[in-house]
Amino acid sequence: MTRIAVLSDVHGNTPALAAVLAAVDAEAVDLVLNLGDIISGAVDPRGTLDLLATRPDIVTVRGNHERQVLTLPYDEMGTVDRIASGVLADADRAWLGSLPLTVEPVAGVLALSADELGQPALAHMLRTGRLA
Repeated sequence: MTRIAVLSDVHGNTPALAAVLAAVDAEAVDLVLNLGDIISGAVDPRGTLDLLATRPDIVTVRGNHERQVLTLPYDEMGTVDRIASGVLADADRAWLGSLPLTVEPVAGVLALSADELGQPALAHMLRTGRLA
């Protein structure tokens, strides 16, 4: 049986991500899935990107916050998306934009972004309590 660790909603919290990855590594899982919302947060979005860059083994899908950072005009972004947008280099934007909305890393396991449900505004409202 494949042992899968699932991460989600890191929101730029590098210390928490590092702690979770250390625990995951200690468990010797077969697959690590990251369900997105990677950098939009005030703790350390740059550090989160840098840490994930060292872990190409993590299968990541693009979350709604990645979409917002990549597509919304700056003045329409929420505070945490503005913070994240401010630390992105062109290479970061390219990487985030290349992330899939869905992935089937193992037969029968489907990882998908809330945006893939076809209702990004609804998904955002469910997560935050307000419409984008």
